[in-house]
Amino acid sequence: MTHHHGAEPLDRLASLAGIEPMYYDIWGNKHHTSHDAKRAILSSMGIEVIEAELHRRLNAKWLRLMEPTLVVPVSKQPPTIRIHLPLEEGCEKDVRVSLSVEDEDGRKDIHEIEGIKASATREIDGMRYVRAELLNRTDRDLGYYGVRVLCVTPSGEHSARMRLIVTPEACYEPQGRRWGIYANLYALRSARNWGVGDLTDLRDALRWAGSDLGADFVGINPLHAINNRMPYGISPYSSTSRLYANFIDLDLEKISAGAEFRKLIASPEFKAEIEALRRSDLIDYEGVAALKMRALEAAFKDFLKRHLRTGTSLAEAFRGYVASEGKPLEDFATFSALEEHLRAKDPGLYTWQDWPEECRSAESPAVGEFKREHGDQVLFHQYVQWLMDRQLREASDEAKSIGMGVGIYADLAVGSSGSGSDAWSFPEVFGFGMEAGAPPDNFSLNGQSWGFPPLIPERLRETGYELFVQTIRKNLKYSGALRIDHALGLFRLFWVPRGMSPKEGTYVRYPHEDLLRIIALESVRNKAVIIAEDLGTVSDEIREALLDFGMLSYRLFYFERDWKRNVFRRPEEYPERALTAVTTHDLPTLRGYWEGHDMEMKKALGLYPDEEAYRNDVAGRKRDRERIIEALGHCLPEGYEPPEKMTPELSLCVHRHIGRSPAKLAVAALDDILGVLDQQNMPGTIDAHPNWRQKYPEPVEEVFKNRHARDLARMFREEGRAR
Repeated sequence: MTHHHGAEPLDRLASLAGIEPMYYDIWGNKHHTSHDAKRAILSSMGIEVIEAELHRRLNAKWLRLMEPTLVVPVSKQPPTIRIHLPLEEGCEKDVRVSLSVEDEDGRKDIHEIEGIKASATREIDGMRYVRAELLNRTDRDLGYYGVRVLCVTPSGEHSARMRLIVTPEACYEPQGRRWGIYANLYALRSARNWGVGDLTDLRDALRWAGSDLGADFVGINPLHAINNRMPYGISPYSSTSRLYANFIDLDLEKISAGAEFRKLIASPEFKAEIEALRRSDLIDYEGVAALKMRALEAAFKDFLKRHLRTGTSLAEAFRGYVASEGKPLEDFATFSALEEHLRAKDPGLYTWQDWPEECRSAESPAVGEFKREHGDQVLFHQYVQWLMDRQLREASDEAKSIGMGVGIYADLAVGSSGSGSDAWSFPEVFGFGMEAGAPPDNFSLNGQSWGFPPLIPERLRETGYELFVQTIRKNLKYSGALRIDHALGLFRLFWVPRGMSPKEGTYVRYPHEDLLRIIALESVRNKAVIIAEDLGTVSDEIREALLDFGMLSYRLFYFERDWKRNVFRRPEEYPERALTAVTTHDLPTLRGYWEGHDMEMKKALGLYPDEEAYRNDVAGRKRDRERIIEALGHCLPEGYEPPEKMTPELSLCVHRHIGRSPAKLAVAALDDILGVLDQQNMPGTIDAHPNWRQKYPEPVEEVFKNRHARDLARMFREEGRAR
C-alpha cells in the first residue's frame, strides 16, 4: 500500500479526533474520507498535523494530571478519580495529595492522602509516569461538582481541576399514555397579537387544550433567538442562540410600563401598524420585530426611571434574574447591544466575524470597555429576556394549575449559527470553517449543508460540557417535555468543510454517553420527558442507546410501515417508549398528503430532477392511500369509499390509529385539526415557498371552538389516554 506523504500522522490523528475514515450512504455506497477533508476538519479542531502532535495525543492521558471532565452514573459510587504523575521509582510513598470536592452550593469536602499506589506505569521521553486511583470516600448525590487535586511530590507540585457530573441512569419517564396538540406558535392569529403568535397565545392555547379538551400538553416550535431577517433569519431552526429566546414572542401589552409606553402604543399610527401586521396572511418578521423593539425601548426607559433607579420590588425581581443567569446572559446581552451599536454605524456588518478585531471576543478589553460605556443598552437586552422568562413561567404555571400532565412540549434545534451569540461567547467549542449537514439521501441527492458550525467533541469535554449543559437546562426550564432535533447528532454528526460539496464531508464521533447522561440529569431535575428525533438512517444500536437512557422515539404515521410487506403498521406494533404523530413541520399536512398537494408544489418549485421522478411519486402516493385505508380497517365502516379530499371523519380515523397505539405520547397537529393544505416548511427551498411565514387560516378565538378538535379529544379519551 503506497502512503500519501504525511498520511501516517494524518490518518492516526484523524482517528484519535473521532473522524470516521469512511461512511456508507443510504444506498449502501461506501465513501472514503479524503486527505483534504481530514486535514480541513483537524484544522478546524485546532489540531496540527505533525508528528509531535500525534506523539502528544497518544500519551495525552499520561501527560495531564487529571481529565477535565468525568461523567458518572449515580450507581457507580463513590466515583474514582484517576491521576497521572511524573515520578521516580520508589517515590510513591512520598506523594502527598489534597483532594477537594465542591458541590453546587459551594460546600467543600477535602481529603488529605499520604502516599499513593501505582496501578500502572509508563515511560515517555525518558520520564517515568505513574497512574493512581484516588478513592473518593463520599457517595455523591446527582449534580455538578468541582474537583481540585494538588499533589506534592519530591520533585515539585502538580495541580489540576476537573468537573465531576453525577447523573441518573435514565431520563424522567412519563406515567401512563398522554396526548396533546402541536401548534406553531408564530402561526397563531388572534384579535390581540401583533401579527405573530406570542406567549399569551401560548397561555390561551394551554388553557384551551388542558381545560376544554383534557389534553396533557401543547407542543411548539423552538423559541430560540433568531435574527428575524428575511430570508435566512426567520426559521426557528436557524438560531443565533439556543440559550435565549426570540423577543418577537413577547406580549407587550402584558408588561407593566408607564405613560410614555402607553402613549406610544395607543397612538393612531402605531395602532395602524399593528392592525396591518395582524391582518396580513404571511408573517412580516422584520415589521413585527421593528415594532416590538420600539415599544420595548419605551417600556425600558420607563423601567429604568420608575424601578431600577428607585429600587422597587420589580427591580429586585429583575436583579435576581440577572444574577441567577450570570455570565451566559451577560454575554448574550452584550453581543446584542454590540451588534446594534456596530450595525447602526455600518449596516453591512452581518456577522461578528466582520466586526472590528477587538470586538470579536467576549473577553477582550474593548468589549469590557463597551459594557462600561453602554451599560444601559446591555441592561436593556437583559430586561427583554427577563420579560420572556416571566411570560414563559406564567404559561407554564397556567398548565400546572389546570393539572396538565406535561404542559409545554418544547423543541431544541440541532445547532446555532456561527455568526450568533453562542458562537461569540463560546468560540473555543465551535468548528469554524465547517458546516453540519447530512450525506446524500432520497430527500437531497447532493447531501445537505445546514449552514451552522458543529461543536468540537474534545473541546466540549475540555470545557466541562458547559455550553451543552446550559443549552439543555435553559430549554427545559419551563418545559415538561423536550424534543431533541436530529438526536443522531449526539452520537455522530456529519461535518462538511466549507467550500467542499456535502458529498465530500464525513462523520465525526461524539462522546454520546456523556451527553446522554447530562440530558438525563437535567431531565430528572426538571421532571421533563425527552423525545429523541430519530427519523431517517439511525442504526439499531443508536435507537437502543436512546431507549436505554429513557428517551422516547419519535414515530410518524407516514413512516411507520413494514417496508418489506409494504403495509402501514398496526397500532399495537408501535413501540411503547415513543411519541407518535401523523406529520411534522418539514412534511406535508395530512390533507396535503392525502390530496397530493406537496407533490404539485414540489413540481411547481422545480424540486424534481425530472418528470419521471414526479410520476413515480404520484403513483407511489396512490398506492399509499390504498394501504392507509387497509390499515384503518379497525375504525372505518364496511365498504368505505375513500374520498378524493381529506374529511374530518378520515382525519379522526388516522388519529385514532396513533391514539390506539401503546406509545406514551400521541400528538395531533393544529394544521391537521384545521385541515391546512400547505406544509409549514418545504425542505430544499428558502424563499420560493413561504416557509415559517404562514399563519393558521383562522384566529384562536375560532380555533378554540373547533368541533374537530373536540371530536379528537373525545376519541383520545376513549382510547384510554390520560385525564
